[in-house]
Amino acid sequence: MPVEDVVRTIELQLGDRSFTMEKIPTTDPLLRLENFNRTDLDVLIDTARGDSELALDIVALLVVLLVDQADAASAVWLKELERILTIGHSVWEVDAEGGQLVSRVDPTVGDRADAVTAEESNAARYLADAWRELRRRGGDFDLALDHANKALEAAAKPVVLPNSAKATLGTIIAALRDKPAKCTCALGAIDEIAARLETIWKAQRRHGVDDSAELVRVNPSAAEAAVHEATTLVVWFRNGLIRIAPTHPV
Repeated sequence: MPVEDVVRTIELQLGDRSFTMEKIPTTDPLLRLENFNRTDLDVLIDTARGDSELALDIVALLVVLLVDQADAASAVWLKELERILTIGHSVWEVDAEGGQLVSRVDPTVGDRADAVTAEESNAARYLADAWRELRRRGGDFDLALDHANKALEAAAKPVVLPNSAKATLGTIIAALRDKPAKCTCALGAIDEIAARLETIWKAQRRHGVDDSAELVRVNPSAAEAAVHEATTLVVWFRNGLIRIAPTHPV
């Protein structure tokens, strides 16, 4: 799709407020910022002044285009865009590596999440997917929670049920409750760990429904809390803070 068609598509959809960046393809090599003329950009900027969601759609699209361009000038503009968002106290920031606009988190939290998800393990990869869905604009909170559950399964299985090929978070929780003496925890009782795992497990709708009236999405705040908690518990399992008791056979 030529760039002028991209701009026209956005303009046509402004009236009925149906514009979203998902409707604009980003793989076409013609999609380069220098191909937008100033008049077109002015139209978009002026229209977005009274519509914060549209403004964010445009900013998100600019991030995609700049990352796609991948040159020195684009890198400078990405840094400038991030500077503007920062001094404006925006809840959004630029994820240049992922090529998207993501929710801003406390630097300490972000650094901790980055450190945990950088590990070469399935648990770390699931957690990375959970954080990505949690933070990206328009993210799927149900999917974030699903990835958090998978991360816990991957981290806990080698400790709690190492010989089970079909272990799930549900069976792991049951095993901890059935034989709490099998494992030890550096902080708190095993029953407390099982309860924390169960809270995350039960927050997820695990079965489909055929009645649309019963379809309930995960609360975004619950998904956020679950991903944070899963990150902590994955670290505990990974670092041996939750482990098989020395006197208990596997």
